[in-house]
Amino acid sequence: NKKSAKENRDHIEGYLTEYDKAGIAVLLAPMYGKATDPGVPSFARWVGELAAKHPCVRAVELHNEPNLKGFWRGTPREFVAASEIFAREIKKISPDVPIIAGSFSGWGAAWDRPDLKELVEGPKEISTLWAEKAFDEGLLKLADGVSAHPYRGASAPEGGDINEDRLDPDGFEKEIASWLDLCKKFTPSKRPLPFYITEIGYSVTRTKGYSQVPDEERQADYLSRLMLLCLKMRMNGVPLKGVFWYDLKQDETGYEYEANFGLVSTDTARLRPGYLVYRRVAKSFPDVLNMGNGSKEYTFTAQSEKIKSFSWTSLDTGSLSVAFWRLNQLQKKDHDFPSELVISLPKGFRLGSVELTDLNEDHPRLIGFRVEDDGIVRIPLWVTARAAWITLRFV
Repeated sequence: NKKSAKENRDHIEGYLTEYDKAGIAVLLAPMYGKATDPGVPSFARWVGELAAKHPCVRAVELHNEPNLKGFWRGTPREFVAASEIFAREIKKISPDVPIIAGSFSGWGAAWDRPDLKELVEGPKEISTLWAEKAFDEGLLKLADGVSAHPYRGASAPEGGDINEDRLDPDGFEKEIASWLDLCKKFTPSKRPLPFYITEIGYSVTRTKGYSQVPDEERQADYLSRLMLLCLKMRMNGVPLKGVFWYDLKQDETGYEYEANFGLVSTDTARLRPGYLVYRRVAKSFPDVLNMGNGSKEYTFTAQSEKIKSFSWTSLDTGSLSVAFWRLNQLQKKDHDFPSELVISLPKGFRLGSVELTDLNEDHPRLIGFRVEDDGIVRIPLWVTARAAWITLRFV
């Protein structure tokens, strides 16, 4: 960019100072050269200084998508050798900052095969091969956490990509479970590491791309469902520490694939629907540790096989919530539909109100319900492709 190293570093420090003031958590993802590069240790020490100086820095991720030739042209062994130096130098200066290893495109596929190109599907048997080679060289011995970029490709958020069926409503959850089991085999403790999804998203594009949607509304639909799925997994014990949507700002005014993952327009003057949904979700769930396991005693009366749902309780208030949305990928026609949620009240509880948070709308609102003599509650709902949830409050 024709600026000196000092000017660039001062620029980064300026941003981090602003993030400190705003209370925004930051994960740094420095990219570095091979172990033979004499600049690697000093670069790592500077990153360590940033982590020590700025409270906003919560973790440092080692590199970016090293299994893609465009980012790393060496072998897994060379990558681990350089990463060992980088992690060691950071820890000398900032011993408490977590080091996150991985940052793989997908689940760490071996895209370096000569008959494959970047971001093109390969056979299932190589879907984690590069990562496994790096793990075998000791990458996870350096790590306090592990990360990946599991873009969903042609799948909806719930589906698998390569390792699980695209139409499996639990496919993404199964892929994450398998990935964490794989990582666990290579950690010194043989225990799961904290997991970071440091890139995931859908591009609104009219050109061919790997992970794309036709319009901004569907991008918002998928974002809402993806974030609720992540909440569900965290609540169920998956050590998910962070999810980072790629990316914040649209890079161009046109519809080129790589430029249109953003949630804000190029000039930042317009917020896309996905941004508004993301903000609603973030404000609605400020503390996931306050979410306990919910009830399984509920059903949907219409098209239940086309509905994804889960429930939780608030440990503070005792309220019961049920999230739901339709699985458009399983429908012959991509249409919303009515259904009724039928749920059994916990013994001794009396229902006071039902509040609907529909991410198609701006604010939560109270909705009607019917309580039958046997303690069964019936709640009429309109099921859309965007996540929603109801909250039952008891008196």
